[in-house]
Amino acid sequence: MPGRLETPENMFYRVRIEDHAPGDHLLRKIDWLLDVETIRHESAAL
Repeated sequence: MPGRLETPENMFYRVRIEDHAPGDHLLRKIDWLLDVETIRHESAAL
């Protein structure tokens, strides 16, 4: 379609803390403080 940009799927990544942070990493200790559901809801249409 003219004027429409096609985005390759490999530009988007799923990141899991389990794959990147050791068990004693600071991110695991503060994970419970983060509310990412609000961000997911607000950005769902994107």
